Amino acid sequence: RMGKRLLLIALVVLTGCKGNSQEEKKETEKETTFKVNKTDAEWRAELTDMEYYVLRKAATENAFSSELLDIKEKGTYVCAGCGTPLFKSEHKFDSGTGWPSF
Repeated sequence: RMGKRLLLIALVVLTGCKGNSQEEKKETEKETTFKVNKTDAEWRAELTDMEYYVLRKAATENAFSSELLDIKEKGTYVCAGCGTPLFKSEHKFDSGTGWPSF
């Protein structure tokens, strides 16, 4: 009898809980403003083919193919699209993944 009550209480609690996944998500349209605004043609003219596909099309270089993998020079890596500093070379390490890691 006690087991049935506990089961009933557990079922009521579980079915009464309202999770976030049940809520309807309201998307608000918010226009994003970027510091660098260029047309697709301008990006293509400014970037190499690989830079364009990585920066503008969310592509990824093949592992172990980047010329940056073996560079050991001191300095700061910057975004090819806008020049924003990204990583300092002193933080670079070999993760064994085939991509430069910072």
